[in-house]
Amino acid sequence: TERKCVFFLFLLFVRRRSLLMISFRPILIDLSFFAVLLLALPCLSIPIENGTFRLINFLHSHTLSFSILPGASASRTGDVNPLEGFERDFDYHGSADDEDEDDDWYDPEEFFAASSSSPNVGSQDDIKSTEKQSGRKSSSEKKSFFAEFAALGFIVVYACNFLYGRRKNEQIAHAWQTALSDTFSSQFAALCAFDRAAVANQEMLKESQSCFKFYASGRRHCYGLLATLQLKKRHDLFSLLLSLVDLSASRDTVTIEISMNEDTVPPFVFLLTRKQDESKWRNDLPDVKKFAVLVSSTRIPKHLSLVTDCPDLETELMVHKVVRAIDECKDLFLMMHFTDQSSVGYGGSNVLRFEYNLPKNDDFTQLQRLTEMAIYYIDRIASLKLTPQARLRGDKARSKVDADRMRAGHSERQENYAKKKEADRRKERSNNETLSTDQQRKKELREEKQRLKKNKPKFKVLR
Repeated sequence: TERKCVFFLFLLFVRRRSLLMISFRPILIDLSFFAVLLLALPCLSIPIENGTFRLINFLHSHTLSFSILPGASASRTGDVNPLEGFERDFDYHGSADDEDEDDDWYDPEEFFAASSSSPNVGSQDDIKSTEKQSGRKSSSEKKSFFAEFAALGFIVVYACNFLYGRRKNEQIAHAWQTALSDTFSSQFAALCAFDRAAVANQEMLKESQSCFKFYASGRRHCYGLLATLQLKKRHDLFSLLLSLVDLSASRDTVTIEISMNEDTVPPFVFLLTRKQDESKWRNDLPDVKKFAVLVSSTRIPKHLSLVTDCPDLETELMVHKVVRAIDECKDLFLMMHFTDQSSVGYGGSNVLRFEYNLPKNDDFTQLQRLTEMAIYYIDRIASLKLTPQARLRGDKARSKVDADRMRAGHSERQENYAKKKEADRRKERSNNETLSTDQQRKKELREEKQRLKKNKPKFKVLR
């Protein structure tokens, strides 16, 4: 079988070149290439029949490529069938076993030609698959726009909420200033004195979209009054959503801080606040934490707590009209704090601090009453006189705190000095390691001279 196949291939190529009537040189090229293939044929791991078919296809393709040479006709090469002579001269009829073996080893993909129906079926399948893929792409493209529309909608909602929240906070601040402008103008000589433009327009200082400040000065016993409106962040959508969860931070507040003149506030700490806020203010106010203690009182309402270091001042500070105003405005009152040891906020150490809620509606009557109470305490604290025992007790407590502060500062300075000295010693040791022997000896001699000069007794020569 191997000899027959080889002989058939030889005749095939000779007949191919004779039909094309090409010169003898291409035939030699084909013969040399054919010899190389014969040498490589025994290395194939497939039977000779299958290998022969593979060689026929391979040589057919290379024959077509070699035929396009000078003197060859491209039109002829395209019309000639390479298996035509093989099929006409050699009519091979094998047995049934050979046909079965041929069917077993037959692979239709090894030939260039294919059935006439397969391209149509394949093309139809390709068209259907292409249509399905295009449909999937279109649906995926439609779905992909959801993220863009969602982002665009969020931006629009955030922008609308920002504009609405900013405008709403500005309206609240303007309403507060309008309601209390007469009260401040009657008690202070200058309003909005921190800003010339604000003084001209009688406007509040806008630090942010939710924080507004109002300053007034020109009154005895104090340097000035600073009112800070801390409103809800209505312009921020995220903060607005969080405020729905944390209801404690959902109220607008105003903090009034009055900076008193020096030597006008006696040495005492006084805090009146709601019971649920007592622990909060103890942690936030260092002077209350250091000096004051909780005092039981029957004069104040039951929902309030009194924390002070001088219980004797309760009767003088918690007068009847003040207690009645706080009780009637208990929804707005948060705390009032008097101290000579303030370390937070505005106004130095002598500060009167009041914090109120803003009303939910536009009725500022109760808030105006509480504001007048804050201004009333300016003169009340300035005219306050402590008993000798209370003053001595307050001075002693403050001296102890100052001594503890000085002791802590001294210990801290000693520790910093020791760390610095150790760092210098470590640096000097590292520098000595880099010096040579002669340099170290010279350095030791120089240090010895300096030490002797320092320890040398000093005397003055008289003439």
